[in-house]
Amino acid sequence: MYKVFSIKYKVFFSAAFLLFACSASAQSISSEKVTSFNGEIKINTDSSINVTESIAYDFSENQKHGIFRFIPISYKARGGNFNLRITNVKITDENGTPQNFSTTNSGNNIKFQIGDADKLVSGQKNYVISYTIRRAVNYFPDHDEFYWNFTGNEWQVPIESVDVKVILPENAKIDSRSDLELARDTISNKNAKCYEGAFGSTNECAASANGNTLEYTSIDTLDPGQGMTIVAGWPKGITLEPTLLQKISDIVRDNWTLFVPIIVFVFMFRQWSKYGRDPKGRGTIIAQYESPDGLAPAEIGTMVDGSADNKDVSATIIDLAVRGFLKIKKTEEKGLFGLGKNTEYTFSKLKNEEPERGFEKEVMKGIFAGDKEKKLSDLKNKFYKILSSVKSQLYEDVTQKGYYAKNPNTVFGMWIAIAIVSGTAMAVLFGFLQDGWGVASGIISGIIILIFGWLMPAVTKKGAELKENILGFKDFLSVTETDRLKFHNAPEKIASSAIRREGRNPEMFEKFLPYAMVLGVEREWAKQFEGIYNQQPNWYEDSSGRMFNAMILSSMVSDFNSSAMTTMASQPSSAAGGGSGFSGGGMGGGFGGGGGGSCHLIKLKTATTLDFIDITDKAKSKLKGAGIKRGIINIQSLHTTMAVLVQEAEPLMISDLKKVMDKIAPRTVRYMHDNFKIRTVNMNPNEPKNGHSHCKAAFLPTSCYLNIIKGDLQLGKWQRIFAVELDNARPRQIALQIMGE
Repeated sequence: MYKVFSIKYKVFFSAAFLLFACSASAQSISSEKVTSFNGEIKINTDSSINVTESIAYDFSENQKHGIFRFIPISYKARGGNFNLRITNVKITDENGTPQNFSTTNSGNNIKFQIGDADKLVSGQKNYVISYTIRRAVNYFPDHDEFYWNFTGNEWQVPIESVDVKVILPENAKIDSRSDLELARDTISNKNAKCYEGAFGSTNECAASANGNTLEYTSIDTLDPGQGMTIVAGWPKGITLEPTLLQKISDIVRDNWTLFVPIIVFVFMFRQWSKYGRDPKGRGTIIAQYESPDGLAPAEIGTMVDGSADNKDVSATIIDLAVRGFLKIKKTEEKGLFGLGKNTEYTFSKLKNEEPERGFEKEVMKGIFAGDKEKKLSDLKNKFYKILSSVKSQLYEDVTQKGYYAKNPNTVFGMWIAIAIVSGTAMAVLFGFLQDGWGVASGIISGIIILIFGWLMPAVTKKGAELKENILGFKDFLSVTETDRLKFHNAPEKIASSAIRREGRNPEMFEKFLPYAMVLGVEREWAKQFEGIYNQQPNWYEDSSGRMFNAMILSSMVSDFNSSAMTTMASQPSSAAGGGSGFSGGGMGGGFGGGGGGSCHLIKLKTATTLDFIDITDKAKSKLKGAGIKRGIINIQSLHTTMAVLVQEAEPLMISDLKKVMDKIAPRTVRYMHDNFKIRTVNMNPNEPKNGHSHCKAAFLPTSCYLNIIKGDLQLGKWQRIFAVELDNARPRQIALQIMGE
């Protein structure tokens, strides 16, 4: 169990302790040091590891609250996350007296903040940190290994000496014989190595082996930013390797977001099986010689694929023309510089009466809008407003006629919303937890929901039988008369009766042409009328004067379908919603790492009221000492009557600022804060009257954040950082915290 602070400690550390990341001066940081960093590491047969760190920290004459120590526990490995498990944390002094500490997760690290919020320490202080860690053993075919960055490389003070002892299980004896004499269950000095220096250094330090103990000692003093890594190896069979089931369990635990798409798939499959699976029809396809249930071409097109498409709307225009509501005229003009041809279609309204079906009325209204004649090009960026209404009415029609249990457009729209909202939420949340893999997991999950959402609208039993009839109707339109004789329920006297009754005349061809369009068999349908259909219909005019037949009309229909779908769906850029928003070894290797540091303050002595003190160089000095190249620095005043500003260092401008502040809260005004007869809280002995200072502070910031890029503060050409005294001259403290890498 971690020992935690009381509410008082937590509040204090949040406001003060976390922000003391740099020393007040180069002299103070150089005066502090770690005099010794010792460790005892016990490797257990179950592969768990007991770590004890003994840190002797010399604060010198500086008065601080304590230190912090952080240890990396999250790593990227084999394309995923690999997390260590730390338990049984205990922190005491050298006598075993428990120390106050708090534990937080900071990025990939676990962070221990050690000290007392109400006490200051100076001189040498000893801290003993112990914990149990799991999953830190690496397993190789010929040996097992513990590869550990013991100190970490992010200490901001020197470490004079490091000594580490690794104790292996009793059966891992080290033999002094030669390698040729060694038994398979022994290890030799070659199994102990260590490296010291900056990250990536291959400078070796002292390592030795005796019995089942390995010992490591630093050779030189470690400067700020340097550390020591140890390597301990032993034969297979000494420590227990996790089973395959345990490994899988750990992978799932560390990378659980990668399995979310599988869970989403299973969930959505069950939802689809329960609510979105179409019921079975009759199980046989029977030839149909008329439109099933007398449905319009657009209704047939909507039912056959479950979607009201643009081609269903263009087929409706052809159907309306065949039925005498409008006429279509095709004209061709030479393109720019005589190159190519531009094709135009012109619609002429022939009837004042409206068609019967609601979606057909919308199509007529969308084309003509009160005019008698309209070009297809005139509908560009306009018809899209009607298009959505036409499609909505098609969905409503097939639902009201009992072919769908629920409006498919509504069902699919609901799942689109769920896919977008849940996919985005998962991508953001999982990305925060597990970076890029988490984002990918959320996006994939959203796509799975979207795909199943498309399949979710379910037809009724009546709708399933209708879809079978539509396929029978498609067969009638697409097969030759010879093949039609093979229909199991349509011998010649039946199969050919429909065509013979109509005499395969042009009227029959035109009547079913829009249906062939939505079913994608207009060319097959036209082939059945070769040699029979050889003159333009009264609803269509082609000014080219070319020879005319059924195949030419079929080709025209295909061209018209393509042009109409593109034009009618076109939208102005403003209506499209804008663009997309998606435009041998070595020091520091293995596990471990991290580091620590002490708490520091910038101490100031203000000279007068509204004293502007430039602290830019001090902040830059602390940043240089921290060695952070990219991140953020927070600079905060620890007083209610001192501000922190980023401003121009120009004397007249500063004089102007002082005048403005005096006008905001002049000294001559009476403030209730200064009435010590009625005030009862937050009283100090000999407290001055400073209500004006507090009121000034209410209009000014007490902290600022600045970006760190390439190891330097990001400030404009004239920008400087000022600590501003709003009260009388006195000692002040500014806290800094540097975060980054």
